[in-house]
Amino acid sequence: MKRILCLLLLVLVSCEIEYDGETKLLVKGIIIDENNNPITNQDIKLFVSRASASVPFVFYLPSESNFIGKATTDSNGAYTMVIPKPKSNFSEILMLINEEQNQYNQKQLRNIKVEDFVNYELNLGIRKLYDLSNLVQLTVTLNQINATKQLIGIEYIGELANEIEYITPLETNDTYSELHKKVRKNQNLVIRYALRNYATNTNEIVEETIIIDASPTINYTLNY
Repeated sequence: MKRILCLLLLVLVSCEIEYDGETKLLVKGIIIDENNNPITNQDIKLFVSRASASVPFVFYLPSESNFIGKATTDSNGAYTMVIPKPKSNFSEILMLINEEQNQYNQKQLRNIKVEDFVNYELNLGIRKLYDLSNLVQLTVTLNQINATKQLIGIEYIGELANEIEYITPLETNDTYSELHKKVRKNQNLVIRYALRNYATNTNEIVEETIIIDASPTINYTLNY
């Protein structure tokens, strides 16, 4: 038994992200600005990452991130990238757009899986970057005034930077990560949220409008 445990420990700890050297995957898309104009010469980077894992007193598998590809947008804002197919021991493929975050906001496309590719190709469509000078920081503060109601989801309708997008949706919805957003100045932004009423065992959808002006920061209290 001790010998088997030691062998298992060796296999798990020495395991690295593996790739199929003969199979290639194609990733493509288009980057535009808030006025729907193509952004040229924009760097796009791809990584394959693995989250850390451990079993107490047995093994520890550290996190790992491999840089596997880079592309630059053309005059139409389009890019294409060919990468080796990761085949085992990885958590996600991650795209990083505008890592330097110079004129425009940075964007991450996360939780890309091999299953998202159709015939070895993934078209990520059109993604929009906003000029940083046109963005304000919105912070939503939650204020529960009804003990029988629980907030179970938030979404926004309007123009916002959406700096992190999940291509494959996460299994659990982290509502609190939606409370800090970079949004475009001078607009009426709608916040739509879902509530679970445990007194009646029903759900309800509520919408409120947030007036976004040109202030550098905006704080909004959500009473529910």
